Amino acid sequence: VIMKKKRIISILSALAIIIIVTITGLLLDSRPLHKSEQGKTDSEYKIGYVISGGVDDSSLSSEAYKGLMAVKDESGAFFSMRENIASDQLEENIRQYAEDSFDVVVLLGEGYEEIAKKLAGDLPDLNLVLLDSNIKNDKNLGSLSVDYKTTGFIKGMIAAYMTKNNVVAAIGYKEDQPTIKDLLGFESGVKYIDADIQVYGEYLASKGENAKGGDLLLEFAGYGADVVLAAAGTRDKEILDTAEEKKIYSLGASASLLEGYPSYM
Repeated sequence: VIMKKKRIISILSALAIIIIVTITGLLLDSRPLHKSEQGKTDSEYKIGYVISGGVDDSSLSSEAYKGLMAVKDESGAFFSMRENIASDQLEENIRQYAEDSFDVVVLLGEGYEEIAKKLAGDLPDLNLVLLDSNIKNDKNLGSLSVDYKTTGFIKGMIAAYMTKNNVVAAIGYKEDQPTIKDLLGFESGVKYIDADIQVYGEYLASKGENAKGGDLLLEFAGYGADVVLAAAGTRDKEILDTAEEKKIYSLGASASLLEGYPSYM
């Protein structure tokens, strides 16, 4: 069983690395059509990052940020990030980046696709990359889609091998994409290994905006859950703190958070 656990954990770690490296590689391939004449004089090119939420609101936004930081450090590029940009504010932000001679802008947000398609045609010297999307034009518009159901499935397999009580739990923030895919994949992965394992799942928002992830985990622990998937974004720390205190094994998507919990990750 230990060898199986190690093998599955290695698969998950490799998958996380592939996602980050794919983002990084995609951007490195998006060489500028011209050198930036603005920003730092030693910058070869400029990278913009526009998201509809906060950089720590989801694992994808935070991991993409890390990938972009790796690109910036490797290339010496100038980097600019704009958070909490609604879809009706997107065009003016992208056009400003174009005016400032940015070479590539990475986008992550609801309602961004149609605007990006239009602007890609209007701004041929600006490379646009959409995360969690499938659109492209084979010129200056590309995308990267992460299959959350598959990653959730792998984490479910891990949980099934780790549980001793045959009871596991998954906690999301709200029932939307991609969280719902992550939790559905998790349950499928658990059941794939052992259909008799009980899976408890809940979204914090369904219990009220002030619901505590730690309190919900304690409820599931009362049912015997000894492994939990933390998929509540910025609320994950509440879950992980309780999991460590109660010696409940935890799985999650935020590498920066997981690094702080070495005993039960």
